[in-house]
Amino acid sequence: VVLFGVGLLGLVPSVPEANYREIAPGLLDVGLNLIFLGELGQWINGSFWSIAVEVKFYLLVGVLAAFVGRGARFVNIFTGFTLAMIALWAVSSLVSPTGQRITAESVFELITIAPCLPFFAFGILARCRQTGDKSMRGLLSVMALAMAFVLSRHCVGTQDDFISGSLPLIGTLSVFFALIWLFVRFVDGHHLPQVPVISAAVASIGFVSYSWYLLHETLGFSIMAALGAHVPSGVTLLVTIVGTYAIAWLFAQGVEWRFRKQFDALALWIMNQLARVLPIKLRNQFAE
Repeated sequence: VVLFGVGLLGLVPSVPEANYREIAPGLLDVGLNLIFLGELGQWINGSFWSIAVEVKFYLLVGVLAAFVGRGARFVNIFTGFTLAMIALWAVSSLVSPTGQRITAESVFELITIAPCLPFFAFGILARCRQTGDKSMRGLLSVMALAMAFVLSRHCVGTQDDFISGSLPLIGTLSVFFALIWLFVRFVDGHHLPQVPVISAAVASIGFVSYSWYLLHETLGFSIMAALGAHVPSGVTLLVTIVGTYAIAWLFAQGVEWRFRKQFDALALWIMNQLARVLPIKLRNQFAE
């Protein structure tokens, strides 16, 4: 709602060449965004698409757990489902023409969140390994390769721009596998060293990161559009990073952290009411 208001003030630019805000969102789009269906209209903020992916993931695992329960069976079925969806997504990309917004690939992504599933599955497998199931080592490696495939597909895109996309792809995959290595070490109990000042600074950014994620795109484009014609690009980028972080910190203090506990309490109350009317089998799983 706040970002929609910023757009009404005319502060958010339109960048058609980047497929950004070609059409200004309206009141209907606000409603669709609030129920995470922005794909049916216009996202108020382009980064909100990933919240919709999370909601779909929660629905998927909830339904799956209701039918197969928890534990190793759930993990194996979800892992198999993920690999199958990635294979079908790869096939859909081969038959989807480039330059069109709606294709077989985009529809498949919308319905199944296939490109995001390996990242969720990797987290589930890592949690299993952390709790003592060392048999997950092979599946973790397979899922890491699936994630790398998704990143490669988005970095390189089509065969036509393979050469120009190779350098950013190599850099992206190098950073990706370094982070995967650090993450698996953490799962195995090897904690990162505490670096004076730097560790505390990174942690403080982490506490504000969700608000920063919610606000950065719309406000960032607005700041860059206001400064771009008058200020060197390096200075514009620095001002945008610092400015959006400062606004995100104020938003976190005034909205996110101020009301989060109340909404958590409301969500728990709703789930407790649902648990009372669920069948016995589902109720027991829900309580777990």
